[in-house]
Amino acid sequence: MEKIGYKPLSNRIKPVHIANGLFREILGTQYSLETMNTWSKRFKSGKEINSANDIKSKYSEIIDEDMSLDEINELRGYIGQLLDSDKAVTPELKFSALTIASKTQVGSEVQNEFKIPGFLFRILNTKVDEQISPSLKKVKELLNDETDEISKFIRPLTNIDVKSKELEKVKPIETSLTGVELQIRKGFDKLVGNSKTNANKLLFLQRFITYSCFAIMYHLSSKFLDISNRFDSRDRIPLVLDANIGNDSIRIASQESLLLARLNIENFYEKTVENILLANEYSNKTKEDILEEINKLSFKQKKVKKANDNETEPNEEMKNVFIGYFNQTGNLIESYARAIRLIMFSKVINSSDPATSYVALGAKIGLIYGRTKKRYLPTPNILEVLILSVLNDGEMLTLSDFGRKICGDFGIIIGANPEEDVQQLKMWDISEHVPGDLYTSLAENADALSEIYISMGYAKRYADGVIIFSLNK
Repeated sequence: MEKIGYKPLSNRIKPVHIANGLFREILGTQYSLETMNTWSKRFKSGKEINSANDIKSKYSEIIDEDMSLDEINELRGYIGQLLDSDKAVTPELKFSALTIASKTQVGSEVQNEFKIPGFLFRILNTKVDEQISPSLKKVKELLNDETDEISKFIRPLTNIDVKSKELEKVKPIETSLTGVELQIRKGFDKLVGNSKTNANKLLFLQRFITYSCFAIMYHLSSKFLDISNRFDSRDRIPLVLDANIGNDSIRIASQESLLLARLNIENFYEKTVENILLANEYSNKTKEDILEEINKLSFKQKKVKKANDNETEPNEEMKNVFIGYFNQTGNLIESYARAIRLIMFSKVINSSDPATSYVALGAKIGLIYGRTKKRYLPTPNILEVLILSVLNDGEMLTLSDFGRKICGDFGIIIGANPEEDVQQLKMWDISEHVPGDLYTSLAENADALSEIYISMGYAKRYADGVIIFSLNK
């Protein structure tokens, strides 16, 4: 996991967890959330833990004497709606993350950050063209601004918790960004560059964190391309957006592209393990050496509800997996890396695997939807974030050019160039599983997505039928 840079091992990672950590890194400061947490969380497992009587007694200096207990609870309900919109506030402060409008809602590190904020901050704090990301200055300014309605409403609570802790200052990173990390950085810089000076503060912070979540998803599914020698720098993992017009071809293509993303997350982890093995001269080892090493491994198995008497010991199962793949491929390093990944996530790590975390996070930002057969079904909010992280201010693109642009940046296929898009899907064996006329379906999908952008003011259809995308709303 250290080689990956973060640990996406939970389907409970929420945007607010990433916001708490990333804003803390940017500010270089964390604040006490005790009072806000107490007011926000009234119940634990259905039982009241902070009664109105307790609140009235403890915080008498900010509560009117004639305020009834019912009125206190009603007020707490409003505060809970403001500060717990992501349902990430917990009775235990060490696990709690608040909705963030300004700096005083930024707390200490919580478990569900899984080192993701630090990874993103390093990308932002690395110099590109001799400059760190302008988003660092922008976000810091906005968080220090406490004139928004939420910050003013909860100021009596934040004035009680005046405690803050300065973090160790981090110098800008001089090493260069490449591949997926560089593309993520470009998206951040465009997003802040496309933010109007008088734009809504809270809206920008929301977009910033939504893009941060998307950036992690993009890194997970596409980093395999960077560390594998099988691909060109222009290759992209296709991500088919479904406009939800009831087209079965697009629905299945989108489902298949999501399955492909999950597969490439597994490939990413396996390739990372392969590189570690190669760096430790495992290419000089034999099949017998690997089997002997597996025998000596000590596993701390994850907890299971009920042990199965017939369950194979991890060492034996790992040997069976390794031998099975080795007999198929003859490649010792690849086979051992795959065996390590499978056993780690099935037997050792007591949490969700990265592919499951990817889907869960995608659902939380409005990119992935579906009960069983999930697919990329974007909401207008994520579509807006994507166009703001792809286009430059003043840039005007036809539908066809916009399709190439968003595909070139993030592998996103909207269907704007059906022949090119089908070729892209064929490269990854997706089109073979799609029924119907995929060319026509892609064109219809692109038109439907264009209508969404038109309704938001990011595109315009002219009399001759040409659609132009721009940020000039």
